[in-house]
Amino acid sequence: ILLRLRDMAKEMFAGYATVYTAGQPVVSATLSESAQIDVRALVPFVILVLIAVLVLSFRRFSYVLYPLLTVVIAAIWAVGAMPLLGIKLTMICVILPVILIAVGSAYAIHIVSHYKDEIQGKTLTAPEHRAFVFSLTRKLLKPVLLAALTTFAGFVSFALTPLIPLRNFGIFASFGVLVAFVVAITFIPALLLIRGPRAVKPAAQTAAQKKTLVKQPAFDFENEFAAALCAVTNRKTLVLLITALAVAVSIVGASKAVVDGALVEFFNERAEVNRSDRFIREHFGGSTQLILSVEADDTETLLSPATLTALDGLSAYLIERVPRVTKVVGFADTIKRVNQVFNVDESPDGIAARPEAAYDSETSGFGFGDFGFEDDTNNEEGGSLP
Repeated sequence: ILLRLRDMAKEMFAGYATVYTAGQPVVSATLSESAQIDVRALVPFVILVLIAVLVLSFRRFSYVLYPLLTVVIAAIWAVGAMPLLGIKLTMICVILPVILIAVGSAYAIHIVSHYKDEIQGKTLTAPEHRAFVFSLTRKLLKPVLLAALTTFAGFVSFALTPLIPLRNFGIFASFGVLVAFVVAITFIPALLLIRGPRAVKPAAQTAAQKKTLVKQPAFDFENEFAAALCAVTNRKTLVLLITALAVAVSIVGASKAVVDGALVEFFNERAEVNRSDRFIREHFGGSTQLILSVEADDTETLLSPATLTALDGLSAYLIERVPRVTKVVGFADTIKRVNQVFNVDESPDGIAARPEAAYDSETSGFGFGDFGFEDDTNNEEGGSLP
């Protein structure tokens, strides 16, 4: 509906007026549209990155295919379970396939890497290869399970939040991690058994390769890394001081974090939804509403002069004293408008409001002191509404 209305308005006013659309429905629809575009772009991108990493690491088609199939299956299961259970794909859950492909690939890579390293140089028969695969799977079950459980614990913690979109993300992300683990520990060994052993032919070494084997590497990573660890061990006090300083800075920084839920600020300043929102805020009453409901036991109480005076005083207080409040529309405005229409032929002096009705110096200054409100003129923000 929003897209149809926006396109219709732009077509009607094309050439002589600019159309701005703002408000919460516009922001929500724009976020949904952007999320769909991001999914179409990010999922293929992360798959290409994963393929590139696997190719550079293993350089064999089957070793690239198995981890890729594992994470794709896990992502399909996790995202596909949402519509089966009647859960809508929110802006947070949109990133679920990307995260599962990036995180879930580690378990399959772990199994394929160990298989590649341990079978290298071996010539096995079919029964020997079968026993080898089962032995490798039993050996890797515990470390891969522990790796999956740590990730599962991180995601499942989101399921405890009261925010439903974030809770759904935690539930289905943790479910996807478990699926990635189960598929990696069962599907990949099954594929290896179906493929069977591969005969490894010893390659003849060339003179250049022999020379490379004898020559010492220019940079020995393992020795350098071990030396760095020894240096850290010898300076325990310095390491603890740096760690304590980092923790202190992190605590101070976390206390200064500002939590803001203005969805329109998710977009850059040049986005149409941001420009429209800024235009509406600067030239009109704003694009965000706050509704305050006043109830009474009977209609006469709401229509009494004291109640109407309090409502009108509250409106004046909000506009004059509360920052970022640009317009207030309420029941008292309707009553004043009706009174104005009924008395259109009267002299303005005869229907003018009494000064004490709009401003009561003995109460709050705005005519609603008897209703429990206080004028906090010392507030740094220019006043507050308790």
